[in-house]
Amino acid sequence: MDLSRFTLKASALAVLSSSLLLFTAGTNANNAVNPLIFNRISSFPVFLNTDVNEQTVAEIVTASGNTLIYTDSATGKIGFVDISNPTNPRPLGAIDVGGEPTSVAVRGNFALAAVNTSTNFTSPSGKLVVINIANQRIRAVLPLDGQPDAIAVSSAGPYAAIAMENERDEDLGDGRPPQAPGGFLSVVDLRGAPGRWTVRNVNLDGIADNFPEDPEVEFVDINGRNEAVVTLQENNHIILVDLPSASVIGDFNAGAVDLDQIDTNENDLIEQNSSLLAVPREPDGVAWITDDVFATANEGDLDGGSRGFSIFSKTGEVIFDSGNSLELEAARLGHYPESRSENSGNEPENVEVGRYRNDTLLFVGSERSNLVFVYNVNNVESPERIQVLPAGVAPEGLLALPRGGGQSLFVAASEEDSRDDAIRSVLNIYRYRREDIAYPTIVSANREEGTPIPWAGLSALAIDTGNDDKAYTVYDSYYRKSRILELDISSSPAVINNEIVFSDAQGALAALNPDLINDDGTVNLDAEGVAT
Repeated sequence: MDLSRFTLKASALAVLSSSLLLFTAGTNANNAVNPLIFNRISSFPVFLNTDVNEQTVAEIVTASGNTLIYTDSATGKIGFVDISNPTNPRPLGAIDVGGEPTSVAVRGNFALAAVNTSTNFTSPSGKLVVINIANQRIRAVLPLDGQPDAIAVSSAGPYAAIAMENERDEDLGDGRPPQAPGGFLSVVDLRGAPGRWTVRNVNLDGIADNFPEDPEVEFVDINGRNEAVVTLQENNHIILVDLPSASVIGDFNAGAVDLDQIDTNENDLIEQNSSLLAVPREPDGVAWITDDVFATANEGDLDGGSRGFSIFSKTGEVIFDSGNSLELEAARLGHYPESRSENSGNEPENVEVGRYRNDTLLFVGSERSNLVFVYNVNNVESPERIQVLPAGVAPEGLLALPRGGGQSLFVAASEEDSRDDAIRSVLNIYRYRREDIAYPTIVSANREEGTPIPWAGLSALAIDTGNDDKAYTVYDSYYRKSRILELDISSSPAVINNEIVFSDAQGALAALNPDLINDDGTVNLDAEGVAT
């Protein structure tokens, strides 16, 4: 086909946004060369602990020394991985826990696995399985009065807290709450041998503004004062519990966010030109930053999901909200999930906090864009995004391991597993030290309106014959309105700084196949190659 018969329209572009500078290798405000950064050093597919033909899921991950411990709900097991050499993690096997493990934490020599044993939604049941890490044998089993979700262990005293979700049946009626029985928080007193541990329940009924009779408890974390922060995702509420007394000491509505420059239309195009008003945050994961401040991942599930994260004081003050920034950066990196635009976009699901040298870092896992955003939160009022890490598909479990001797690590557990689609559930291990940044290799500049040039599914590359610093690429038929993308390859990462959109201005393509033409004259091709 003679492409000279088509009109090519190049859109004007703004200068690179300042955020793009975050991805330039070797630059940092404090260190001119080789800043402290994370690079992925290994990936452990969790089928290595079972069988390559078996579906396996790494959902939540924790650690004891050089051993990673993760939940595998697909096989009903708790898995173990040796990271004595984190560049070459080795399988240590998995132990059956007689149900669906939903979360795991470590207390001394023991792994504490929260296990769902429910046979239906109306009669939820569960247990806490205590495993000796050294020999992978079950030491004790404590019955729980419902269906557990997340578990956290206090570093300040002999307590664990378990979010007892008692999840609803989304196929019942309209799938909305209230659906009895409601959730609650279980406090485990970890005194003496595991067989002597006791469980106390904290009633959370009648507290939330939304569906007060049906608290759906989602996630929990414990600060240095033995105070638990608990998210009620569908209720859009946050509750604080004193663990020694097993009593509620505070609560507040998580509030809502107005969002601009987001994509709300699933039309096989990334168009960040829409707005939503008063979007409930509906937080999922939560993590304390200090004893008085915590962060939430605002995934959403029912009516909301504000596509970002928030930092709250424990009195309910919103100290910071990320707004649309995660949406924009996912698009800039070619990771935006267009098929989730009418839902909650990139869907941040979990957060983790770790102290690395003199810096407190916040990790935000984006379930749908397969990324982990890393922020310096030394100043909680103004978090600084320092990096974005590539993860496996659907990262959920996040684990900070700020160890010394150049072996400070971070681990992300990605739960999606589908051998037919060539996707396996993995534990990704990242090392924190001074070196060149390995990811990303391509980013995009902003359009005039301030949103990134969207891209993904690149299927070709050609160097400009007259300019060695310029290259061209295209995306395939997953996206409509085909275009050529111009790349500045003079530095790393390469920068998409222009887009040339195809238009059937003279009707030549329409005469051949009118189904390929959009109402505005742009065309939908399956571009697989480009040459100059």
